[in-house]
Amino acid sequence: MTDQLPAKVPSLAKAFGPEREALRQLIVEEELGANATVRAARIALERTGARFARETTDITIRRTGLWLLEMVKAGAGVLDKATKADIVWQEVPRPKMRMIAGSTLYYLAALVFFV
Repeated sequence: MTDQLPAKVPSLAKAFGPEREALRQLIVEEELGANATVRAARIALERTGARFARETTDITIRRTGLWLLEMVKAGAGVLDKATKADIVWQEVPRPKMRMIAGSTLYYLAALVFFV
């Protein structure tokens, strides 16, 4: 059993570590716009996927990790669309509540009790 130690555990977090630092420096040092920030994050995720695929020998774990990265990149695609969206604020009055037989029902009930 000791011949299998130290175990090499595949980790997306370890693969993303250097990319995270590079991305953090890029965002902090340069004033990137929203589009450039999303683009830089996508590139960092691509590099992470390549590093993870190189370091992982188990095909099932590799596919699972790459699938997870694709899901994160799909979220970045939503951010891509959001950076191009025009925000429009339009206030709409609240719809009036309908009062079905409000006071009429009250007077009918009062009439029934008195008759």
